[in-house]
Amino acid sequence: MENTNNDNALYCSRCGALIGEDEDYEEVNGRIVCMECYEQHTTTCERCGEVIWTDDSYGDEYTTLCSNCYHNHYTRCSCCDALLHEDDAYHLDGYDYCSDCYHVRS
Repeated sequence: MENTNNDNALYCSRCGALIGEDEDYEEVNGRIVCMECYEQHTTTCERCGEVIWTDDSYGDEYTTLCSNCYHNHYTRCSCCDALLHEDDAYHLDGYDYCSDCYHVRS
């Protein structure tokens, strides 16, 4: 009788699918994911290259950012919520602004 119990089976941590021995998979934040989930639900931080879940992106429709890069190098305009690199932000009274909103307020 053949043993069908495979203690070394790999399952996708996102969808739960069994990943066959001949199938490729990836790791995202230490979690094994099938290639379908990897292709459909991950993206790459444009600043550092880290693979992140699409839902965890801190960027906008033009820029994909991981949490670390966003919190250490970016901010948002206090008025219009535009994503700003820290070098492009204008500061006034403890708030960050984009160029347009800053010039309206100052």
